[in-house]
Amino acid sequence: MSEFQLDLHELNVRARIPSNSVIDGEAQYNCGLLLEGTLRGKAKINGPLVLLSTAVLAGEAEIEGDAYILGKLHAERVIIKGT
Repeated sequence: MSEFQLDLHELNVRARIPSNSVIDGEAQYNCGLLLEGTLRGKAKINGPLVLLSTAVLAGEAEIEGDAYILGKLHAERVIIKGT
């Protein structure tokens, strides 16, 4: 299995939803997001999204940055404006 590393500080990932945490509803982040738990509803992320293997993203998401998807993406609509 190959391995890669992300520098979260360099990517401006400043927000985190820890594992076993659930956020329901609308959420907006003005930086990158490290998602280890569950985010359901409508999300706007002004930075990269790092979605780990324990994470679930459900609903709608607009990401103004790159997305690193290692978990489950159950979305009605996702817009990724990365490179």
